[in-house]
Amino acid sequence: MNRLVFWILILLLTILLLAAVIALINLLLWLLFRKVAEPHVIHRLWWAVDLALVLGLAGVLAYGHWVTRFGIDVNRVEVKSANLPASFDGFRIVQISDFHIDSFDAGDDDAFMDRLADTVMSLRPDIVCFTGDLVTMQAAQADPWVEKLRKFAVRVDSGTGDSQPLCYAIMGNHDYADYPRYFTPRQRIEDRRRLHHIIYSAGWQLLDNCHTVLRRGGDSILLAGVGNIGEPPFTVYGNLQHALSQNIDSAGSGIAVPAFKILLSHNPRHWRQEVIDAGIDLMLAGHTHAMQIRIGDWSPVKYRYPEWGGLYSEGEQYLYVNTGIGCTGWRVRVGVPPEVTLIQLRR
Repeated sequence: MNRLVFWILILLLTILLLAAVIALINLLLWLLFRKVAEPHVIHRLWWAVDLALVLGLAGVLAYGHWVTRFGIDVNRVEVKSANLPASFDGFRIVQISDFHIDSFDAGDDDAFMDRLADTVMSLRPDIVCFTGDLVTMQAAQADPWVEKLRKFAVRVDSGTGDSQPLCYAIMGNHDYADYPRYFTPRQRIEDRRRLHHIIYSAGWQLLDNCHTVLRRGGDSILLAGVGNIGEPPFTVYGNLQHALSQNIDSAGSGIAVPAFKILLSHNPRHWRQEVIDAGIDLMLAGHTHAMQIRIGDWSPVKYRYPEWGGLYSEGEQYLYVNTGIGCTGWRVRVGVPPEVTLIQLRR
């Protein structure tokens, strides 16, 4: 289903659901009071209830814009695998995703970004993984935020005397400048190059259909990243086989392919399409935002993405879907605050 059509259908269904609830309540009021109250009294009850529902919805949306959108939800999970080398037992990965950084206002929302970076660093990550959608429309939206993004890129000692990037990133569907319809093909290419430059200027390591080898003691694990696996009508930029064969770390070129493999891939659909069969131990994804609406363990996005938020597994292969930081469309998050995920690897 086309993404735009999907969102339009969700909006229409929401309006129809609200209308149906109002109609049902009005019917119940009429059935309860028709024998004991005058028609004009019942009509006043209808107006009062309808007004309360509309104001209640407005209150929920206002709270989602001013409060929930700036909350930070830290989720902690453990991933256990017999493939994990002993030296990596307890390895800490912090995942963040879907900044859509234009949904924040530079200057006004600086304090939130500082608090987000402080939260990430307080979790003492061995690496930070960003799983796509830094911007929504074009690279220029990230320009005012480069200094803030550097706060996620503190370098750490690998234990071998070398230093490695702390933050590894991939591109999401919004990062390719495919959404501005007025862009020419050349402008799209230039915009992607500009976003790559911003990512590297922030001190992040971009994994664009390639991998690196992380080392600890005498052990190693593989960390790969793919371009976005687009859904129609968008382009497929990811190439998993290329990502697993192309090593960007020349210092690790002589190391045998590690047994434990982590993949950063923006779209969670990729997990069942290809990743499970490729023997990837852990895939980290984003993309869904839980559609910025979650009530308990339910979100309407589940009808489009079976794996939409949290940890999923098939045997000892795992997928974690992070519900993101920013917003697309409306700047509202209902029941789903910005998420920071601490994933601890265990044998």
